[in-house]
Amino acid sequence: MDERVLKAAQAYLGYRDAAQRPRRASTTPMKPFTLRAAAEKYRVSPATLHRAVKRLSSGEPLGHAGRPPLFSSDEDEAIVAYVVWMQQGGFPATKSQVEAAAMTLRLRRDPDARPLSKNWYPRWIEAHPYLRKTTIKAVERNRKSFEATDTTEVETFFSRLDEITKKHRIGATEIWNEDECGVRIGSVRERISVVIVRSTRHRRPEIINPGNRESCTLIGAANAAGETMSPWIVFRVFPSESWSDIDGSGDIRFARSDTGFSNAEITLDWIHHFNIVSWTKSSRARRTGQSLEEWFGCTADLRGRVEPRFDSNKLKEAIEAVIRRKGASTTDLFNDGQDRGCKVFVCTAAKELYGITRLRSYELPQKPNLKTTICEAALATSAATGFFTPVKITGRTFVDGALGANNPVDQVEEEAADLWCPKTGELKPLVKCFISIGTGNPGKKPIEDNILKFLSKTLVQITTETEETARRFIGRWRQHYDSKRYFRFNVEQGLQDVGLAEYKEQGTIMAATDQYLDEQTRVSQVRDCVENVKQKQNRTEIAFGATVEAYHTRVVLRQHDFGPFKTPFSLDGVPASDKFVARPSDTAELEKCLLPKRSHARQMGRQIFVLFGLGGVGKTQLSIDFARRHQAAFSSVFWLDGRSEDQLKRSIAGYIAKIPKDQVPETSRRWTDSHTHSQDELDDAVANVMKWLEQPDNCEWLLVFDNVDKDWIGQEPGIGAYDPRRYLPGDHGSVLITTRLSRLAQLGESRKLCPVNTTLGKAILERWFGGELGPDCANLLELLQGLPLALAQAGSYLREKNVDAATYVRIYNEQWDELMGPHDASNRPLLDYNQESVRTTWTISFKEIERQSPSAAKLLRLWAFLDNKQLWHGLLAVTANGRTPQDRWPRWLSEMGGNEVRFLDAVGLLLRYSMIETEQGSKGSYSMHPVVHQWASYLDGQRQEDKWARLALAVVGRSVPVGETREYWVVQRKLIPHAEMVRRWIQKAVNRWYIGDDER
Repeated sequence: MDERVLKAAQAYLGYRDAAQRPRRASTTPMKPFTLRAAAEKYRVSPATLHRAVKRLSSGEPLGHAGRPPLFSSDEDEAIVAYVVWMQQGGFPATKSQVEAAAMTLRLRRDPDARPLSKNWYPRWIEAHPYLRKTTIKAVERNRKSFEATDTTEVETFFSRLDEITKKHRIGATEIWNEDECGVRIGSVRERISVVIVRSTRHRRPEIINPGNRESCTLIGAANAAGETMSPWIVFRVFPSESWSDIDGSGDIRFARSDTGFSNAEITLDWIHHFNIVSWTKSSRARRTGQSLEEWFGCTADLRGRVEPRFDSNKLKEAIEAVIRRKGASTTDLFNDGQDRGCKVFVCTAAKELYGITRLRSYELPQKPNLKTTICEAALATSAATGFFTPVKITGRTFVDGALGANNPVDQVEEEAADLWCPKTGELKPLVKCFISIGTGNPGKKPIEDNILKFLSKTLVQITTETEETARRFIGRWRQHYDSKRYFRFNVEQGLQDVGLAEYKEQGTIMAATDQYLDEQTRVSQVRDCVENVKQKQNRTEIAFGATVEAYHTRVVLRQHDFGPFKTPFSLDGVPASDKFVARPSDTAELEKCLLPKRSHARQMGRQIFVLFGLGGVGKTQLSIDFARRHQAAFSSVFWLDGRSEDQLKRSIAGYIAKIPKDQVPETSRRWTDSHTHSQDELDDAVANVMKWLEQPDNCEWLLVFDNVDKDWIGQEPGIGAYDPRRYLPGDHGSVLITTRLSRLAQLGESRKLCPVNTTLGKAILERWFGGELGPDCANLLELLQGLPLALAQAGSYLREKNVDAATYVRIYNEQWDELMGPHDASNRPLLDYNQESVRTTWTISFKEIERQSPSAAKLLRLWAFLDNKQLWHGLLAVTANGRTPQDRWPRWLSEMGGNEVRFLDAVGLLLRYSMIETEQGSKGSYSMHPVVHQWASYLDGQRQEDKWARLALAVVGRSVPVGETREYWVVQRKLIPHAEMVRRWIQKAVNRWYIGDDER
């Protein structure tokens, strides 16, 4: 076929297709382009042209004159459709854009294709003359027509948006302006009246104002011809239950996000909507049934976002309902810091960088743990892709943990090993029973050949499989399986076709499960599993692995000959209690560090463990229990009184009598036989005991330095303080130090001994009471917050005075001073304790603090009259900011309020003596144990009580910020508990004054 005939036929067909497309009323009518006009233009016979048009319309292949055409008819139509789409959108395609689109199609077919020639575009336009006539002139006419009208409304919209952007500092991450496609996306804050532009096909843009909203985001678009797309409004809370009830044009689209601002998913949805609305103006695309992306080779279905099939809000409401039904709050943390019998974790998959994340209800040392609520954890492990929207937690996004951990037995194995045996990872000997429950055998299916089916079916099966994981796990745990210590229950038949979305198939699930459990094999399995679990007698602590190791160590060491260095075990004079309640996890830490290993102890080097914490928290009693429990593991156990250097020396010298004969000079033994002895004799006895402990073969002893509570750094001589490192013999053996000084933790491995949990607290209280107290002791346990000394004293008081827990709580709150007895040591309710009572136990530490820094002691007194939590430097800033004359504030307080360094020095001293502690998750904030807080408020008696209460009132009252202060509500919220505490003290003082007046 002649090239001129081919071009004439293509030009005529192009005009005919363009004429069939719907056109706007404002568009200039196209000039008729008949078959005869085409024949005359290209100088061909009308009959020949008619035959060519008929063959082209039928899709019959044509012969080519000269070189073959660069593009097929489908590709040529795609380029035409692209140009028409650009025109209808108000942006006429330029020469470079048309060439780029054509080259994209060509490279898709032939990656090595050469660039288009410079003559291609003129020839292509010549072959499609109708495009040239309707492009530039029509668009320019529309543009000039729009600019000639009143554009005030549109200009107001964009000027208002700019004003909001500047006023509220909306950054680049919140607003975009894509001039090429007319997209404008921005955040709208609360109480901002924003105009929203909408338009219909034949009308100018109008302005609406969405009233009665909370916070929302506007997503709108306008093209170069002045047309606007249907805007989107993103609400935090919908104005009504039904979208159709919202007042506004039907062209407006609505969406919802948790924050009220547009997020990535909503933005992508809107862009998809923008694309669809624009594309529908191209009749060519509509006729072929293909989208723009498909025309140009983009896989839109694979690239697009997967829409959730179910409402995540309904799932959240259901979870919250269960939480409330169990008596908890929907804002309760999954890990609230309380130690519970059962450790729970859930698996979820990180979306940003794939990996299984474990959300825990407990702390795991040296492992990160996200701070989540119970509801967030449940949502995160349930957010199955395609069914529910992903869950955002502290800036991260999570989806269903089934992607890689649908059968979480491997996760359970790793987690249990991290809990029980973090060093060895040898978990199997520690597990009595392992139970795995499946969700039904999905059966085996073939691998799909089709890529889309492979991605949608086979790949999903691979990433969410359960049975292969179970098979591999049983292979590794075959000994437990054979000995009936591993059980897996999983319905084999009937659930193959029940998917995650089949929530209405509950009857099918129950029927298949009943049939599965009714089989004799399963009945036997369940019976064996129950018998195994019934044998369990005690709760397994986290430190169970260390306990097993310690047991093996004791068995070995009982058979070990310590040679000539064995000394008799004795704790004469040590304040031991027969009412001690075991603390397994704390004891396990001591065992892990101090017990000699099975290899020779001299290869271990010296092992030092520092047990520090608040006075009365049980450091001494725990150390006594450890020494008694493991005395057979050591050749010698020397208990040393560390309260002063003189007492320490006397304790060391006293053990010289227990050392076998001929191992120390006999002259040194005279020190224990004589009632009067010189300092030189004492020093000589100490030196000989040290030399005996330093002998290379004598390396399996235990020294316990108890109550090393005096800080020796920077102190003058004569106060009894000393450096314990001067009394550590050799480079072997085991050393245990108990102290209130957190600084000593640097000497070796350490553990801060914290108050006990509610379960242990109740056990201590009932042990000292001598019977069960029942549920009415809950208020007492809450009041004493797990402090063992306070619990022991309370239990003893309940037993001796024959009163109930409620009476003790009332007396504690109203008559604490009388309850705790006089300041001297004449009243000793606890003869088993060296420090006698709650009143006296912290006096030693306080006197040391007061001697080193009177300002720190006064700060502790002031804090005793405020709330015991959220104590920070900002609370004192008012004493130095000039609003009140400084001479009205005590000098120590003004200096501390105006100089943060002095404040930190005072706080550091209180921290070193464990009188206060830093609040987790709140930088620069401190707290006091409730019992210490109560004790500190009675330090000076009623004579000084009013003075400190008035000072606390002035500090809190002057610290209240005014409304103009930045984020004033945050400070106000922190001050409320302090104000409430001050109110109680002032009320108490007022009542006391009234009583005094009545008596006079």
